[in-house]
Amino acid sequence: MTTAETPLTAARRREVDRRRARVNKAIVDMYGDGSEITIASPAARAGVHRSFIHRHADLHAAVLAAAAEAIKSPSPAATASATAPCSPENANLHALNRRLSQRIQDLEDRLSEMLASRHSSAVAWARPPQPTRSRPTLSSSCSTSPPASRSSTRNSQPPAR
Repeated sequence: MTTAETPLTAARRREVDRRRARVNKAIVDMYGDGSEITIASPAARAGVHRSFIHRHADLHAAVLAAAAEAIKSPSPAATASATAPCSPENANLHALNRRLSQRIQDLEDRLSEMLASRHSSAVAWARPPQPTRSRPTLSSSCSTSPPASRSSTRNSQPPAR
């Protein structure tokens, strides 16, 4: 049983088709000009919500495929913008960063050398510890008298307070 399409349904279908065309055009344009392609970026350029792309599986797949293609083989516009000269301030900051990194590396090397030389000189002058007493032998540590009995300690006076 088929039903005739109402004017409201037909208008809605035309609007969806126009939105789909705008999203597809946005994907092609973004790839061409080297823009980063995410779900949100063609949606914003086409004037639709991100959920519109998520609701239409073919649009979602097209965005993901364009993003993957842009990573594998970027457009000439994307590579031209990536190789454009940096601003002078940015270039100066990169040069300063390189100089500071080199200075840190030099200081770390000097510290390592100083610690190594201090350690090696301390080890060279150190002597092994000499034993101060000999170990007691079993015969000298044992007493020949029997231990005091407990009964003698019980009869003794308690300590004065």
